[in-house]
Amino acid sequence: MFPEEFKVFTDGIKQRGLRPAIWIGVLIPHKARLFKEHPEWF
Repeated sequence: MFPEEFKVFTDGIKQRGLRPAIWIGVLIPHKARLFKEHPEWF
């Protein structure tokens, strides 16, 4: 699905001590239960 360059990119992220992830942007109101229970996710 991804070109080979994507693996090179994610390997570079890992070499920096980070963990590659896929970001899914959503709008969650600050008063939402999910936001109140897990503010560290935002």
